Amino acid sequence: MSLRRSSAPILLAGLSLLLSGCQALYFLQGKGDKDADYTFPKDKRVLVFVDSPPSVILPTTYATTLGNDISDHLFKNKATENIVAQDHLNVMRSDPTFSKLGDADIARATNADIILYVNITTFNVGITGGEAVTQGDAQAMVKVVSKSGQHLWPPNEPAGVSVQAHVDESLADSRDQDATVKEISKLLTVRIGRMFHKYSLDDPDMTK
Repeated sequence: MSLRRSSAPILLAGLSLLLSGCQALYFLQGKGDKDADYTFPKDKRVLVFVDSPPSVILPTTYATTLGNDISDHLFKNKATENIVAQDHLNVMRSDPTFSKLGDADIARATNADIILYVNITTFNVGITGGEAVTQGDAQAMVKVVSKSGQHLWPPNEPAGVSVQAHVDESLADSRDQDATVKEISKLLTVRIGRMFHKYSLDDPDMTK
């Protein structure tokens, strides 16, 4: 009986050391990295094309702003070094026939090799509760197509991958509608951009 009692603290101490070692290993190694879901081919010009169906009303210049934000994210995180400027799209958007153009038409007009197509299918940002509360939701379908219009990614999902962003309700005097739109944009930018480059799962800015 005394032998069992005397060995118990030793076993507990050994278990404690083992657990602390695992914890230390976890903190040293972290959660690891997430590889890109799709890697853009080198030396190919990439156009970020933000669009929406007629039923979805976006704020003025929102598509261009989000396109710039995602482009900057891709460049800063080395997803691609060849980004097509949004200015090329801005000129085309003013054309009444723009909505009738296909991916191949847009790629040819902007000299893009690849299009990262971001289709905003839901965008609801507004004030509720007697103009006292702001909140927001957005959803985008994301896909990659070639300059000929060939679907490149994601495989077997022609409509693309769904990316969502939600901003909880907040008092309008602490976060107005414009600030809510910016928060939605930040979330979409990170959640779309990170699919195309490697990132650390311990990075709070990348795992929003």
